[in-house]
Amino acid sequence: MNELIIQEDNRNNSIKLRKYSNRLVMSGIGVMVLGFWESLRAVMGVIFFRSLVFQYLSETAPFNDALSRYVYITFFVAIMSIFGTFSLLIHLYVGRCAVLDGRGKKKKRLYLFFALIFMLMSFGSQFLTDVSDTKEKSQIETDIDIAFATDLLDITLCLTCAEMLYCAARMRLLQRALRKEQQAKEAQ
Repeated sequence: MNELIIQEDNRNNSIKLRKYSNRLVMSGIGVMVLGFWESLRAVMGVIFFRSLVFQYLSETAPFNDALSRYVYITFFVAIMSIFGTFSLLIHLYVGRCAVLDGRGKKKKRLYLFFALIFMLMSFGSQFLTDVSDTKEKSQIETDIDIAFATDLLDITLCLTCAEMLYCAARMRLLQRALRKEQQAKEAQ
């Protein structure tokens, strides 16, 4: 009778392990997709609002001559491109490691740290956005639309990373329980 209960519990744990593994794979794919979307959104923002971006950069440039302003703007765009590429690569790293971990191929723990950082940053960004400092009504409406889309993206990333962390923790606990059950079975 005890053997039947142990087999049933073992079967339930393996079903739960498969469930959390699949959820970890899906959240890893979600982080990669959100990384691509975040990069695409940043590029589209610069393309569609380039006149505003260049006007702002020209006004804030510490130089008066045109060549220095051009170099300043080029340097700014290059730095933003480097940071955007770095962010995309980290999203891809986190997502790929989660997919591999969910499939049982590689177990790295650094991606969990980055997922936690993403989750905290996207959660914290909800409290840092403010669009009320603009004066024109049309600009406020545009900023609210952009802020809504950005908030939706940040909330989605936060929930996806939370799901990833939860599933990774549950997988580890279930794997440990299955190993202990296997060792107890072999000891008999």
